[in-house]
This record gives sequence, structure tokens and C-alpha cells, in this order.
Amino acid sequence: MLQIDPKHAAAYTNRGSAKYTMGQHEPAIIDHDKAIQLDPELTAAYVNRGNAKHAMGQHEAAIIDYDKAIQLDPELTAAYVNRGNAKHAMGQHEAAIIDYDKAIQLDPDLTAAYDNRGNAKYAMGQHEAAIIDHDKAVQLDPQYAAAYYNRGNARRDMGQHEAAIIDYDRAIQLAPSLIVAYDDRGIANSQLGRINEARQDFQKGLVLAREVGDKDMETRMEALLADLDKVQ
Repeated sequence: MLQIDPKHAAAYTNRGSAKYTMGQHEPAIIDHDKAIQLDPELTAAYVNRGNAKHAMGQHEAAIIDYDKAIQLDPELTAAYVNRGNAKHAMGQHEAAIIDYDKAIQLDPDLTAAYDNRGNAKYAMGQHEAAIIDHDKAVQLDPQYAAAYYNRGNARRDMGQHEAAIIDYDRAIQLAPSLIVAYDDRGIANSQLGRINEARQDFQKGLVLAREVGDKDMETRMEALLADLDKVQ
């Protein structure tokens, strides 16, 4: 499309979105900048540029883009959810919940809004309220792996280790490469005294971390395995 019409704003933001999915966040922003230059009222370009900035940790800049998108389209649920995510990442959990509430008001079946609102409540120590939101997310989409994982975390922190493990099991069944699920299931198993099961979880997490080159998780899995060795 760009070869046909280099002034087609949507083409730039679409190409930027493709770059974003490939992890090329800075080049994506350049494309969205161009799209906005060509069409300052192209709502999608602000949302997509905000997503790229958020992925780079530029949360305040991302919020500015989401604000503009909402100004252009006050009923754009994605802008509220994504702005909520950026606020949550900045520790502004109550403000994030307000955005998730608005998204749910606009679309009561928006799975991600319930799941993310649950995460914000969890961060505030409201574990039971978080579980209710994750329950709703799972009800809306039984294949939503993140909701099981997040509900598992809330249950584990409430001492409901068996229930948490069931959630981690389901998350792993749906997303076998979800490293954090092995991490937290391993911790739940270790808290129940199931050292062999915990070791298997941490070993699997270590293998996955090495496969994707996640050095932080690799180091964490190695440390957790070392801690288990001290127990025995």
C-alpha cells in the first residue's frame, strides 16, 4: 500500500503495528509518527504508538497517546484498557481500575479488562476481589491462560496452594511456554513440601528461559533450584 500511496496514513500505522508484533518498537513508533503527521485524527495510530511506548517502558508517554485516542473516540475500549495497563505499570492501581471500569462499562464482555482489573486489585492486596475478576475473565474465555495464572497467584497468596496449582496447571496446559507459571507452580509445590514436583517445575522453567534467551528468568530458576538443594 505504501508503494501505491505514500500519503496513506493507515498504511503507516498498519506497518507500525506489524513491526510492534515483531518487537521492533522504535521503528513502529516512527511509522505511527508518520501516520499521525498525515492524519492527526487517526485514533488507531495514537493507540498503537502508545502500545509501542508502553512496551518500551515509556508509560507516561504512552498515557499521553491513550489520552488523545480517548479524546478522539471516548468509547474506544482498547484505549481505556491500555491506559489502565500503563497506569498499573506505574503503580497507579486505583487510577488503572477506573480505566478498566470504564472499559467494562462500554463492553461488559471484554475479557482482558476483567483480568487486568484483577491484577490491579491483587497489587493492592485485594485478593478476593481479584479472584472475582479473574473468575469472570475465565467465564468469558475459558481459553484465556493469563486469567488462570493470575488467579493462581491470588489464591497462592491467600494460602490456597492446591487451588493455585490447579490454576497453574490449566495455564500451562493452554500456554506450555509460560515460564512464570512453572515458576509460581514450583513455589506453590515447595510450600506444600512437594520438593520433587517443585524441582521439575523450576527445571522446566530453566529450559524454557534458556530457549528464549531470558537471562533474568534463567538466573531466577537457577537460584530457586539451588534453594531446593539446600532444603534436602
